[in-house]
Amino acid sequence: MEFLDTNVLVYAVSRQTADLAKSAVARSLIRYHEQAISVQVLQAFFNVARNPKKLAFTHDEAVVFCEGWKRFTVLEPTISLFDDALMLVKRFQISYYDAAILAAARRLKCGVVYSEDLNDGQDYLGVRVRNPFRVL
Repeated sequence: MEFLDTNVLVYAVSRQTADLAKSAVARSLIRYHEQAISVQVLQAFFNVARNPKKLAFTHDEAVVFCEGWKRFTVLEPTISLFDDALMLVKRFQISYYDAAILAAARRLKCGVVYSEDLNDGQDYLGVRVRNPFRVL
């Protein structure tokens, strides 16, 4: 299974001209039955979707997209997930939010996280990060 970070979902639905190449890459990655996200990813997506300087969607448009993203396997937060993220913060010196993504991916036994926010190619305790946008 693979895990998608928020930026993949954001680019997949972006209408901004500057994002055309990343949008095509993001859309080509999406395979609902083979991938997962977390509630954190849904929350972050909604926040970016509503931001007038980013996607600038209406509330209802953002909700429709979030409903669609629920077709992925979605991991809900738990205290043990929080604790795992804290361990990853300390071990890898990364932000809590990046660590929470990795903790969710580890919990779901995902071998890959697609993200542009972490070190491309790095293995984080069994989860390898791939930046699908690095060559654009």
